[in-house]
Amino acid sequence: FMTVFSSRHALESNFRDEALFVVTDTLSDIDQDVSSWFERLRILGQEEGLQTAVAASNDEFERLPDRDIFIAGTDEAWRKAPAGMLTPFMQKINDHPFSQHLRQKLNSYEESQGFRVLGEIFVTNRFGVNVLQTHRTSDYRQNDEAWWQKAWKNGIAISNVLYDESADMYALEFAVRIEGEKGRPLGVLKAVYDIRNVVEKIKNSKKRIRYPATKLFLLDARFPDIRMLLLF
Repeated sequence: FMTVFSSRHALESNFRDEALFVVTDTLSDIDQDVSSWFERLRILGQEEGLQTAVAASNDEFERLPDRDIFIAGTDEAWRKAPAGMLTPFMQKINDHPFSQHLRQKLNSYEESQGFRVLGEIFVTNRFGVNVLQTHRTSDYRQNDEAWWQKAWKNGIAISNVLYDESADMYALEFAVRIEGEKGRPLGVLKAVYDIRNVVEKIKNSKKRIRYPATKLFLLDARFPDIRMLLLF
């Protein structure tokens, strides 16, 4: 009995140590990947063309009479427009030269990664409305969203894994405050990061564990006991 118990204890210990090592190594790899994409977005927010567009929009909205009424009315019309439709106002934002530059960025990322790693990118001014966008977003006004408020206050915001309606994918949402000279806040840049890379890293990590019955779970941090997002 003692021999069987000792063997079982040793097996459980070996499994625990091996699984812990693989999971820790995988999490480190995921963290590096996510951080590298976040850094790309931070650098993108410093590009001259982007900053010029956002600064010009801020100046325009600063002088706009009845600014809050304009924003509320435009947001309502935006949300009521049929899905897939671009109104002339939306099209104007889509056609901005730097919006086109952002779409080129998405395409180059897709070519290098083999899939659309970033579903969309859009940029707001300091009044919280869209200035640049790669695609139509679900609404025009963003500063009523928690991610926008957090990024504006703290400089960055990263969501839990969620389904993004605009990009039509399960994703992480990244947001970074755009800062001009001397750190002056100009607006917020948001991107939607497809978690496919994360999923593949988890699947590959499972192959490294010698015990085929092993199951790995991706949990929602807000509800760790009751909401399992993915099972591997």
